[in-house]
Amino acid sequence: MLNLLFFQMKLVSKTIIAIAISIWTLDANAQLSLTGQYIPRVELRHGFKTLTSPSQGAALFVSHRARLIMGYTQSKYKFNISVQDVRTWGSQSQLNLSDNLFSIHEIWAEIFLKEKISLKLGRQELVYDDHRIFGNVDWTMQGRSHDIALFKYSGDEMKLHLGLGFNQDSEQLFTTVYTNPNNYKTLQFLWLNNKFSEQLNASFLVLNNGLQFIFVDQAGNRKYDTKFSQTIGGRVVSSGQLVGFSGAFYFQIGKDGNNQDVSAYNLLADVSYKVTDQLTLTAGVELLSGTSQTDLTNTKNNSFNPFYGTNHKFNGFMDYYFVANHINNVGLQDIFIKLGYKRDKHTASIVTHLFSSNDNILNSAELAVTGNSVARDSSLGTEIDFTYVFAPSPDIAMQFGYSQMFATSSLVELKGGSKSEISNWVYLMLKITPDFLKKVEDKEN
Repeated sequence: MLNLLFFQMKLVSKTIIAIAISIWTLDANAQLSLTGQYIPRVELRHGFKTLTSPSQGAALFVSHRARLIMGYTQSKYKFNISVQDVRTWGSQSQLNLSDNLFSIHEIWAEIFLKEKISLKLGRQELVYDDHRIFGNVDWTMQGRSHDIALFKYSGDEMKLHLGLGFNQDSEQLFTTVYTNPNNYKTLQFLWLNNKFSEQLNASFLVLNNGLQFIFVDQAGNRKYDTKFSQTIGGRVVSSGQLVGFSGAFYFQIGKDGNNQDVSAYNLLADVSYKVTDQLTLTAGVELLSGTSQTDLTNTKNNSFNPFYGTNHKFNGFMDYYFVANHINNVGLQDIFIKLGYKRDKHTASIVTHLFSSNDNILNSAELAVTGNSVARDSSLGTEIDFTYVFAPSPDIAMQFGYSQMFATSSLVELKGGSKSEISNWVYLMLKITPDFLKKVEDKEN
């Protein structure tokens, strides 16, 4: 398997380098970059994403990502391609002839229309602000990228981005029906960021998200329609020598993919204090609105959806909330406190999350016995995340993490499983990020 991977990467790298060198010689002012990534990670999961049951054993596996990234910049445009191999060790036979694990993560071109205005086209990562609404989900081996057109204005203090996306299953002769259940049909967004000073900047975001809605008409015919929701809000960041603050607020309206009216919100605020040069203390709270399970008369979707954000970054590293789960649910209140340490090549942090539901959780046992729609206690539990990173050089980092969830019966109601079982997660990861051209230059010098 590894021999096949190295052969594929070697073949692709030789091809890209040959093409790049031939192009590079045409423009003496052009800039060429060629970098890579290799990230293997071993994980031990027992109650990761959902509570475990007494009959379930722990999961142990190794996964990896290998990327080769080439960038080319000249006076009129930029070009970038990122190819990757993502796999779980052992998922392919040692003698397999080929597999479908080698893919394109990014491939885009950016044309400079004027001094500060450009147009970026193709498959690309979208990362804005703190990753809450748009993020590259870099923790996952595959990452997230979009097929989109992006108009960019980049001033000294102000940046303005306008994104336009329209997705299809394939080239078609008739209709614009889109059947991919995990993606938007069409999307438009506007992001504005202004840097008022070195200590203060603010962003504003408007996202119009179109999801394909499938229904059957009165004649029994299967029909398709696109329903749109709007996410509107912004974020403010203030940083001082000792104290820093960040706050964000978003609200959502419109229709969801099930044709329900949407009315939801997200509020996040945190304060950090620099105790010493190496030690920082951060405390904050995030509220994500939810839909009550006890209010049977409510026909609206009040559950906030962070859509395309890096949700692993928020609400605990064990991914109980909003990482392909907890969507259209009772929402979340997350009170957290973080102690971070950084010195030389060492970085460590410990974060405690106090979770509770934002809206009512139905007590299903009470409903079955009495027929009454009664709410459970809102407390969902406590999660503790510990992370340690050792970076002996700029292109090598080793990371260790341990997380544990202390669940309540209300979390059992939502997730199933058992709160008496230990729910924890351990991982060890290596990240190597070589700069191939810099290595060649250093060797020559």
